[in-house]
Amino acid sequence: MSKKESLIERDEGLLFALSGTFQDEDIWVIDSGASRHMTGRSHQLKTLSKGKSAYFVELGDNKSYPVKGIGSSFIKLEDGSNIHLNNILFVPGLHKNLLSISSLEDKGDRVAFIDGKVVVWAKDSSIEQVEVIGIQEGRLYRLISPINHALFHTEISPCELWHRRFGHLHFKILPTLNSIVDGIPDLKEDHEGVCKGCALSKNTKRPFGSNASRSKEILDLIRSDVYGPMTPKSLGGHLYYVTFIDDHSRKPWVYLMKTKDEVFTKFQEFKAKVVNLTKRRIKILRFDNGGEYTSKEIIVFCKEFGIKRELIVPYNPEQNEVVGRKNRFIEESVKAMIHDQDLPKFLWGEATKLTVYIQNRCPHRSLDKKTPEEVFIWEEAIY
Repeated sequence: MSKKESLIERDEGLLFALSGTFQDEDIWVIDSGASRHMTGRSHQLKTLSKGKSAYFVELGDNKSYPVKGIGSSFIKLEDGSNIHLNNILFVPGLHKNLLSISSLEDKGDRVAFIDGKVVVWAKDSSIEQVEVIGIQEGRLYRLISPINHALFHTEISPCELWHRRFGHLHFKILPTLNSIVDGIPDLKEDHEGVCKGCALSKNTKRPFGSNASRSKEILDLIRSDVYGPMTPKSLGGHLYYVTFIDDHSRKPWVYLMKTKDEVFTKFQEFKAKVVNLTKRRIKILRFDNGGEYTSKEIIVFCKEFGIKRELIVPYNPEQNEVVGRKNRFIEESVKAMIHDQDLPKFLWGEATKLTVYIQNRCPHRSLDKKTPEEVFIWEEAIY
């Protein structure tokens, strides 16, 4: 008994299989290392008896996959003849169909690899009666089957069938349909795994948890983001604005810009203003990965003044949600004022600055009903 065959009798029930590199997953790979015929695609099997098994298949990635059933199949070759395979292991997760040489020999066939071809003949016949069943492609051999799954039927549970017919309705709802819809059979929630269509179309990113924490002191953390382009241009010809928010006081500053590359000069202007006003220094600047924030001049400037740059993870704006939420609120307020008074849209720049001025002097929920202006300068806001 070979080493691979003896593994079937072990308590672990590990069957070793080699995986190929063919693009077409319906191709059968002729494998001298596989101890049994096996496939991970149920539609390759003409018959299939599903059931629990103590055996597993261990692949080249060192992962073990459980054997979920045993089936049989007919495979049609190019010359019109058929190969009848019995005792095929059904192994979900296996991406290749493996034809075991040792299983063919156990059935009474002789197998040889000659000049890039795989030939088979019965033990009680002469070699002149050989039949070519496979050819070499790269460093592997495959069956020469023009229709790799010519003689099979697709097995699908009624639950999965009606799940598709009802536009991928949730599986838990299906058993209740026969009580309200005529012609629906008595369905059970017996689907296998995850529906491919649902997995690719219904997955959503889990939301970030809410975080009401603030930095301990003013200017410990400054959050920034660029908003725009806006249409039409503002009265002064601007298309964008950049927002700077002090994380402790939640006080925002906005600077109108004609182009994004003005971010650096606006940050210099903002830094000079707040440092002169508070006699404190900016410790951290948090922003996204936009080129306006990763320019060499900003990197050098932050190094010179000891400002730590924090870049959020790409495509995760939730990490800088304070400034993102503030920009949305500013935009909503600006639109409300312009539409309410039927003003021309090019006044959005002036409306933006007015909105920020008002918000800085209104109570903020996270500041225990104090205003951002009051928390930032330690004085009550003057209107």
